[in-house]
Amino acid sequence: MKNFYISFIGPLILTAGCMLILHSCAEKPQPITDPAARVGDRWLSKAEVRRNIPAGVSGQDSIKAANAIIKNWVENEATMIVAERNIPDTEEIDKLVENYRRELLMWEYRRRKIEENVIEPMMTEQQLDEYISKHAGAYILDHPIIKGIYIKISDNAHELNDVRQLYTSDKADDIDKLDKLIESAVSYEYFRDTWRNWHHIADRIPYDGFDSNPEEYPMVKKNLDHRFDGYVYLLHITDVISPGKPMPASYAKPFVIESIRREKALDFDKTIRQLLTSEALADGTAQIF
Repeated sequence: MKNFYISFIGPLILTAGCMLILHSCAEKPQPITDPAARVGDRWLSKAEVRRNIPAGVSGQDSIKAANAIIKNWVENEATMIVAERNIPDTEEIDKLVENYRRELLMWEYRRRKIEENVIEPMMTEQQLDEYISKHAGAYILDHPIIKGIYIKISDNAHELNDVRQLYTSDKADDIDKLDKLIESAVSYEYFRDTWRNWHHIADRIPYDGFDSNPEEYPMVKKNLDHRFDGYVYLLHITDVISPGKPMPASYAKPFVIESIRREKALDFDKTIRQLLTSEALADGTAQIF
């Protein structure tokens, strides 16, 4: 490896996460006018590096990032040279690369055709209920779902006491009052008419706010009032469905739609492959002997 010449540049702005530089520059056999590094007859240019500049990286960070990326490029190229010398028979590798390229091209074409032709299905409530009933075993909850109100508010908010009195109320007038009071809240979610995944709410509450297993909490408790690190977390659960129960239609709907769309995509993909094969055989592009 005596012929390895490495030239490092300093003030290039480049993210440390950009571990690969485009091969178009690396494969040039002739010297370049703005070299950043060289390994054998492979060159890395400053221009190629600059094309990968992210926003917001500057100063010493840019120098460290540039040196790290250049070092990684040199390591890769040095290893590649030795690999090429020691594995002269690359026929099998070339075949794998070509097969992978073919797969990518075919998949991208089919993906685009699916995207153009398979739209999100429209379903009436009756159709939704019928589909869920027909595929009941596929739409069983593996987590609790809840309806209710969630609030995160500063523990020194002047309206905190009023909020505490109102957030568990079932009266429409009280909810209207709460809506007007809640402007200072860090977070406020009203979902009494919409099912939510319990974990999406529980993950926003400090763990020590649950005096039982968080997974079991909504089945045994309806209200939470927890102070932690300058904030008060309030949760009022108006309804809950436990794991193992069938999903209600409104909660299952996005899963059903995605499932139907996936089914249609698979059917369309099969159809287009058969159609393209038939056309190729008909016009002589393909032959089966």
